[in-house]
Amino acid sequence: MTFRALTSLSLCIALCCVVANAQGPILINAIDTGTPDYVELYNCGSTPVDISGWTLQTFYDTGTGATAETAFTFPAGTSIAAGGFVVAEEFGTAGSPGTLANSVSVGFNYFWVAARGVGALLTDTTGAGIDYAFRDFFGLGGAPLIPGGTNWSGTYTGGTTDFSERNSDTDTDTASDWSDV
Repeated sequence: MTFRALTSLSLCIALCCVVANAQGPILINAIDTGTPDYVELYNCGSTPVDISGWTLQTFYDTGTGATAETAFTFPAGTSIAAGGFVVAEEFGTAGSPGTLANSVSVGFNYFWVAARGVGALLTDTTGAGIDYAFRDFFGLGGAPLIPGGTNWSGTYTGGTTDFSERNSDTDTDTASDWSDV
């Protein structure tokens, strides 16, 4: 493949990421209900993105409806490099480095286990929805606690594994974007 073809392909991949996710190139990329529980954010764009002041709201569902957990606001200076990741990890001192690579501690315990519905929503400093994901363990359907600015549809009913991840860099705001690993 020539340099020109590779450059065109790289540009197309970057543009597809941005076009598919109108809010920007930051995606909720993975949710892990293992030890430790965490939410992984991914920058599928070609430039760094400062997420200082953005909020990550997590929740769980035991079959009777969604319960919101403590919202976490990313501290000043939190940036995700182009093609990079930031992990919001349970426990620790809020805003300090976590135990996983590229992680920040949220300061509380996610009330998550594999056999539970879990979700996360990411909003920017204005409260606009950036991304949303919900693993519906009980097959209840819908989209609990969905923020304005996202258009989640479908039902992603996860199995009993701890790890769920996005299938690709394309964000269609549908449950089909996700699978268990």
